[in-house]
Amino acid sequence: MKKCISVLLALLMLFSCISTTTLSALEKKEDTRGIAIVFDNSGSMYVDGLQAWCRATYAMEVFGSMLNKGDTLQIYPMHPIEVEGKEYTMDNPFTITDASKANVIREIYTKDAKGTPIESVDAAIKGVKKLNSDKKYVIVLTDGDKFYKNGSEMNISNTKKELDKRFEKANDDLMMMYLGIGKDVVMPDTKQSDNFISKKASESEDTLSALTEMCNHIFGRDTLPKNYLS
Repeated sequence: MKKCISVLLALLMLFSCISTTTLSALEKKEDTRGIAIVFDNSGSMYVDGLQAWCRATYAMEVFGSMLNKGDTLQIYPMHPIEVEGKEYTMDNPFTITDASKANVIREIYTKDAKGTPIESVDAAIKGVKKLNSDKKYVIVLTDGDKFYKNGSEMNISNTKKELDKRFEKANDDLMMMYLGIGKDVVMPDTKQSDNFISKKASESEDTLSALTEMCNHIFGRDTLPKNYLS
């Protein structure tokens, strides 16, 4: 009799352990993502025929459309933008947390497009670090060949050095990405790694493959939403 009771107690303890383990697995929280996008809305992005602004807007909307519950996407424009009647700047980024709201990104309006300030990258890095997210990303979308620092235009060599200086901050806690849009865009010399990748979209058709790879790194998916495939 005692032997039967002992066996029964052992089985109950085993069942309890299995149930607890299963419950813990079910309750495991998916990592949340904080994504800061540097949006180059300088004058060259709006030159007739180049459509660089269109590619950048498309890219931002794709990232926004793939957000999961708990994710945050912030857009840091190089120059003030208006969205739904409100103004946003690199110090006050436009933010969305709901993938179903991603289409509002196409309504972004740039009032006064000027140069390409490197400070916008600094603002994005600083801002995303403040987010209460498990994984953090900074994505730079630009067609720039020469960036500005403290209001003064840098040459291509110094532009690369300043970009590299910032991208070298990429680490296990902060993944950084660079999408160069256009044939003449400056590309950083930073060595690509698990924490930093750079892509160039010389033509519109190059944008899709670049975005697919970037989204795979961020969301673990290599397929974009169907309505963004064309």
